[in-house]
Amino acid sequence: GNHQIESQLSDFKQKYNNAQTALNISDNQREKLLKDLKVLEKYKSRFEALQNEFKLQNRLLDELKGQKIKNLEKIGELETIKSNQEKSISNLNKKYQEANSEIARLEAIIREKDLSTEELELKLKEKYKAIIEEKDKEYKDMLHEKNRAYEKLEKEKNQEYKNMLEERNRAYNKLEQEKIKEYRNMLEEKNSAYDKLEQEKTKEYKDMVQQYSETIEKLKEEHTKSYIKLEKEKDSIEDEYETFKINFNLDSDRLASLESDYEKMYGTLNRVIEERDDLLSRLRAISSVVGAIGIDRGEKSQPLLEN
Repeated sequence: GNHQIESQLSDFKQKYNNAQTALNISDNQREKLLKDLKVLEKYKSRFEALQNEFKLQNRLLDELKGQKIKNLEKIGELETIKSNQEKSISNLNKKYQEANSEIARLEAIIREKDLSTEELELKLKEKYKAIIEEKDKEYKDMLHEKNRAYEKLEKEKNQEYKNMLEERNRAYNKLEQEKIKEYRNMLEEKNSAYDKLEQEKTKEYKDMVQQYSETIEKLKEEHTKSYIKLEKEKDSIEDEYETFKINFNLDSDRLASLESDYEKMYGTLNRVIEERDDLLSRLRAISSVVGAIGIDRGEKSQPLLEN
């Protein structure tokens, strides 16, 4: 480590000095000492390089320590911002859940409307089915009566019955045409009611879908605005933190200067107080002596300084 390098440097210097001394003392050992010096000089540059590297490593270590402190401060700041953002995201998620609840409610209303429409269609179908069955029954009864009339006419072979049969046929034909017309009108009325119901259902469903889409878009817009606002607040907090850090460093320097000035003033004040106390002691001593002698027209003098 560093201690080992310093020890090696110290040993090198000691050997170098010893070699210099021995060189001056003994000429016989000069050649041998020169060889030793050459060997030592080979290692001199290496030791100097190690010493420079040691200084460089110390400087890098100090820089890393300073960077670590800055990183810890930055981490604390980012954790605060992260906590605030997590709270904002939690609020946004809460709003999103409320929006999902509203969407579920709207979808439930749509399903309820669909069920109501299906029930209405079922009732209309049952109603038209009953009408059609009733008309079919009337038609069957009419055919049955017509067949009976034909049978009766066939038996009696009477012209009067033939005329009556023809008249009845005309009446039956007329009735059948009226029935067909009535049935067609009924079908048209049914189709019209179905078309109207389908239009109302389609319009209502489109309105619900439109409302659902508008709600989703509104929520997306609010979420985007909230996120942009959070980003701006984050940038503002970072700027404010940097300004605060600069001002804090300046205030620290001012505080150190003020503390130094205060120490100087405090020392000066102490010296002044000591000098004042010394002068007061002297004045009290002088006052005591003068008071004992008396100086005011033979009257007993008062002390010049009572306190």
